[in-house]
Amino acid sequence: MFSAEEKKSHDEHFKFGENWDAYSKTIGAADIKEAEVGLLRLLPAEEWRGKTIVDIGCGSGIHSLSMYRLGAANVHCVDIDPSSVNTTKSVLESFDIHTKTEVENILSPEHLDEYYDIVYSWGVLHHTGDMDLAIRNAAKHVAEGGYFIIALYRKTKTCDTWVPIKRWFTKRSKVTQTLVVWIYLFLRAINRIFKLKNPFTVFGAHKNKRGMKEYYDAFDWLGGYPYESSRPEETVAFVEGLGFETLLQPKKKKEKTGLFGSTCVEYVFRKVS
Repeated sequence: MFSAEEKKSHDEHFKFGENWDAYSKTIGAADIKEAEVGLLRLLPAEEWRGKTIVDIGCGSGIHSLSMYRLGAANVHCVDIDPSSVNTTKSVLESFDIHTKTEVENILSPEHLDEYYDIVYSWGVLHHTGDMDLAIRNAAKHVAEGGYFIIALYRKTKTCDTWVPIKRWFTKRSKVTQTLVVWIYLFLRAINRIFKLKNPFTVFGAHKNKRGMKEYYDAFDWLGGYPYESSRPEETVAFVEGLGFETLLQPKKKKEKTGLFGSTCVEYVFRKVS
């Protein structure tokens, strides 16, 4: 499956698949609907219908499922974590959807088709250990006139501090990880109180955020190693240099401290050359 070098590198990665497998058991109709809303925020419904898509870093499978529900012709689901691949397959088959699900390392891809109408990778490429190479490799598989949809962590003032924290978290036992996640959520709730905001939203489901749930997102954030981030203007310049035009990019914002983490910036590009 992996070379000896790739296996060593993969062993150092956070086991995202275990987290998304646990999350997949909580997926309900409301979560799927929110996931669909998240996709429609990126492209209108007609742009999903009849398209060939690759979901790089398919995770729990909820977004691959949502693509099919929006009318995609075919979704190729790949992830570096075998557990994520198995979870995605299970989720899709529970809706009687049978599609190609494979273990794939985007840093040295072997199983991707030559081109897709949509190459989609949300919150994944910054966890590969070489974000620039991952973006380049993913972008190569966008068909002429096709869409390249990615989400990457926004650079904050404490990004470098988070790297060793994430590395430490990844090597801890599941019991310790769970305890740290609840401490992190508690501190976030206290922070919301100081900001005169409702602290209990920290322990509930996201609203209008792709059908995710706070606990599993917190686990994903704390364990997200390897970890890189970027400034939106840098990402836009890099991808446009690969032959794309930008359709969706965030507004410029003052660089935040990032004490409780960063947020993913969504980008939509179209292949023009």
